[in-house]
Order: sequence, then structure tokens, then C-alpha cells
Amino acid sequence: MSCLFGGEFRTAPAFMSDFEMTVRAFRSQHRSELVTQIAPQQLTRAQLGLIYLVGSAAFHDPPPPMPPEDAFYVGVDVGVGGAYEEWRGGRRQRHVQYARGDARIVDMSDRPEVRALSSHESVIMMISRAASTALCEEHGVIPPGGFACGPSEPDPVLAALSLALKPSLQMPDSANRLFVDQVTLAAHVHILERYGGVRLTRLSRGSLSPIQRRTVLDLIDAHVAGGISLDQMAAECGLSRTQFVAAFARSMGMSPHRWIVARRLERSREMLRSNELSIAQVALACGFGDQSHFTRAFRQRYGITPANWRRTSG
Repeated sequence: MSCLFGGEFRTAPAFMSDFEMTVRAFRSQHRSELVTQIAPQQLTRAQLGLIYLVGSAAFHDPPPPMPPEDAFYVGVDVGVGGAYEEWRGGRRQRHVQYARGDARIVDMSDRPEVRALSSHESVIMMISRAASTALCEEHGVIPPGGFACGPSEPDPVLAALSLALKPSLQMPDSANRLFVDQVTLAAHVHILERYGGVRLTRLSRGSLSPIQRRTVLDLIDAHVAGGISLDQMAAECGLSRTQFVAAFARSMGMSPHRWIVARRLERSREMLRSNELSIAQVALACGFGDQSHFTRAFRQRYGITPANWRRTSG
């Protein structure tokens, strides 16, 4: 394996100062017809961004360099594999074949130049050095000096997490913020442990205390329609994000995201008993991005559509 990202972790106050510029650079380098993103300000941590790339054409000209960032990006192929070339200073460095589910880590401060040689479909996670430092500090460990990752490595864990993020990136306007938070946190921990060689402090086996449990459940009910983040819930309980997710699951038997979806569906049934709001209005009032998303979730949980439930319960 080769170390693609080295050097000391530094604070990056201007991280992704122009995220749109970075997205445009990815589109240009990869000749992507479809590019969607969840920008840093849409996520809990302002030092992480997600990009979804789909392209069908090869790029035959030397690629333009990326804008420099004090960050790294992790690219995971969620398509059928393909090939690309790495360039530096206008010179080709190497040709890389990759398969579905393969991952690569690239240092953004090196202004990477990548030329797509085939059709592609990728999920890109951009993470600042400051974000990785903060996550390591939450667990009392020294941040890694670099990441050891080859130009294309099979990674079933990142592949599964990237596929889980894909629907949110395909429809970013209706993406569930808490769900994206949890999946990207899991991916970040995995990257630090597998490629950075750190071992984050293992979580205690404790559950939420009665006070913590009541506090967070009241907070969820107050924000069940949306606008609550993993950081907010963890802070209310005096825990790190990873500690909170594990303690919540042990206490409630499910993740915070699944609990919130269940509470939204319970509230939707209360609202459906009244005919004052349309089903689309109920969906939005309960924090679902649109009526179709609400209908799928409702039918999955209760085995009946909201419209049929309203008719039979009235």
C-alpha cells in the first residue's frame, strides 16, 4: 500500500471556503453529467461534504488540478468499476483499474489531477484534517500522521456505507440530516481506524441514565419534524457522538435515526385521524421530505398506506 495522505494534521478555519468550486472541479476532471452534493453547511460538522458523481464519457485532455484544501477526499465506486489516470504537474503518473466497491484516499492539499477513462458512478466524502483531529480528540487519541491506502482498494464497509448514502445524494433536498450524520460518522471512524492506524477508545457498555434518556426523548419530541442533529443530542447527554449513538441503541434498542422515524410515524397517525390536512401536508409536518417518502415509510411500518389507514381509522 502507498501513503497518499501524509503530514501533520492542522486546523483549517477556511475549509471548503468555496465548496461549489470543488464540486465544479470534480465535474470537470471526471466529465460527469450528474453531480449532486450535500454541502458542509447542510451537515452537522461544517468540515465535511459529500458529492455524488455519474459520468459516461472518458476525458482525453490533461485534467485541471483541484483547488487546494487542507483536507482529504475518499472516493468509493458504487457503479461497475472502470479506470482513471493520476496526473501531477501536467504529467501522467499512473493508470489505475478499479472495481465496484473499491476505495481511494487522496490528499486535497496536493491539488490532485485525475482523468476519468471510463464511465463512472462514485460517492465522494471530503473531510478536513480539523474534523479528523476533533474526532480523535473525542476519544483521547493522537490523530494519525497520514493514511495508508493504495490507488484502489476493496473496502466492503465503505462500499456499504456509500450505497446507504447514495439515495440521500440523489435527492439531497429531501435527505434526512440525522441519517446522513450517522452514516458519515461511521465512515469517518472506519477510515481513521483502517487507514490511519488509530484505535478509537472503545465505548463503555453503559446505557443512557434515566435523566439522559428523558432529556433526549423530550428533545426529540420537541423537534420531531426536523432540525435536530446528532451533535445536539449528544451534547444534551454530555457524551461524544459515538458514545451517544451506542448508549442510545443499548437503551432504546435502535439507532437515534430509527427512533425519530418511528416517532414521526406515530405523530403522523395522530394527524391523519383529522381530515384538516392533506397527506402531503401531514408528511411535511412530520419531517418527511415528500409524500412518497412518507408513504413508503408508513407502509413499511404499518403494512398499509396513509390514505387507506385514514379511511379505515376514521
